[in-house]
Amino acid sequence: MRKIKFRGDNGSRFCYGGFYKNSMGDTYIITGENLYYGSLTYERVKPQTVVQLVGQDKDKSEVYEGDKLVDEVGQEYIAEISDSSAKIAELKLIRE
Repeated sequence: MRKIKFRGDNGSRFCYGGFYKNSMGDTYIITGENLYYGSLTYERVKPQTVVQLVGQDKDKSEVYEGDKLVDEVGQEYIAEISDSSAKIAELKLIRE
């Protein structure tokens, strides 16, 4: 099963976790859960910076939509989700 995770920028750093958008249009990344209080911890992020996890590279580092990767011969690729069900991650060759 594919892991669903998001990354967003809160203005000072990247936040990682679940995604939430409230009725006012504010965008958040759910960063954890406080079991003692039974609540979630979250960070407000810039909506235009939210991207979804597409998988891992050969070094097991997380790769998100829009990340650029370079292969052994120096060819650059950009990571993206290739279908609406988000089951398949794909690398698209960056054309110069």
